[in-house]
Amino acid sequence: MKSLIVVMILFMIALVVSPFIPISNIELIFNYNVTGCAETEEGMSTRDLTPDNVSPSITNVNGVIYYNRSISHLCCRKAIVNYDFNQSIINIYEYWTGVGCRCICYSKINATIQGLSKGSYLVNVYETGVKPGSDEIMTPKLIVTDTITVK
Repeated sequence: MKSLIVVMILFMIALVVSPFIPISNIELIFNYNVTGCAETEEGMSTRDLTPDNVSPSITNVNGVIYYNRSISHLCCRKAIVNYDFNQSIINIYEYWTGVGCRCICYSKINATIQGLSKGSYLVNVYETGVKPGSDEIMTPKLIVTDTITVK
């Protein structure tokens, strides 16, 4: 339990400093939004009534990378989104916590990354966090991957 608390604290610190990560004189700007019944660090967001799942997608519009996902999941779960960047590889992480209730609800997760220089980037999105009903860390699961070219 103590190790889980330490991991959560380190993750929260990373969230605070991650929106502006200088990399080779590049300042990337990362933003995310969770709507639906998944909780965020601000509490539960506004419910979204769309009942069906939409396949996760990664798109590039004018050099801004967009990640979008609609998902049905256990109620009483909390979602935080973060990323890391290493040369030409961008990893986005959905980090899920919470016990989970005996019901299913629906949420939308959106994230953007801007400030990338021209080039090709491999973008991977993973679902990770803590397994429902336990303190056991989930093995990261690749949700979607795509190669994006910024011109």
